[in-house]
Amino acid sequence: MEYFSYKINPTYARERFHEAHDLIIKSWTTDGPFSWEGKHYRFRYINVWPRTYQKPHPPIWIPGSGSSETMEWVAQKKYTYMVLPTLAPFELRRQAAEYFSACCEKAGYTVRHSQIGWGIGIYVGETDEEARREYEPHYWYYARNLLKTTPQQALPPGHTSLSSVMGMMQRRLQSRPGNLSTWEEVDKAGYVVVGSPETVRQRLEDYAKKVGFGLMIANFSVGNAPREYTEKSMRLFAERSCPNSGTSTLTRRLANA
Repeated sequence: MEYFSYKINPTYARERFHEAHDLIIKSWTTDGPFSWEGKHYRFRYINVWPRTYQKPHPPIWIPGSGSSETMEWVAQKKYTYMVLPTLAPFELRRQAAEYFSACCEKAGYTVRHSQIGWGIGIYVGETDEEARREYEPHYWYYARNLLKTTPQQALPPGHTSLSSVMGMMQRRLQSRPGNLSTWEEVDKAGYVVVGSPETVRQRLEDYAKKVGFGLMIANFSVGNAPREYTEKSMRLFAERSCPNSGTSTLTRRLANA
């Protein structure tokens, strides 16, 4: 959508991204100042200060929603691929993770757990019934009112290859949350993980074992959910689904799944 807003030719999306990547890496790893005269970016002086704490640079996570070119590039760079979108069926995202793993094999190595990131919507209630009652209306508001971006805006001509566009559009049309009619369909397909602290923990452990992801980004807010619901869900997740912070049982199990 940003390409329409800023009047940028989407044909150059990928090469702009690659040049921006190279520029950022150089700024993190080169003592400045230095100049940059690229095709899309031009700066007279670049001098990052203070220097990055991690050496040679911070870990790099690249999000993707199914483009084969992105997964192949991320695998070649040995970066972490974040499987998106967060509100998509489990099987669709599992297939993306599987393809990324194959890209790593093609690049000459076996994917690490820490290279597969998993973004997913989570809501925790005291019971399964309470969680659904509080979360479901706001999920449908998001799915049926806020996800009205047209394919032309999300995938403008030239943004990615024709084969990737066709595959992504087909998957999106088949998996759009707004096309579903019942909560049972949403829950069974694994669009989100909603339930009691124990239900949420068990489902996440099951997903980790099936996919092999070692990183998870939880989306605790959805649609027009009130702030108190989001705060309660986060508190229950931290205290009962994932207690003791970074040394929790869930964290260790995800890492070892």
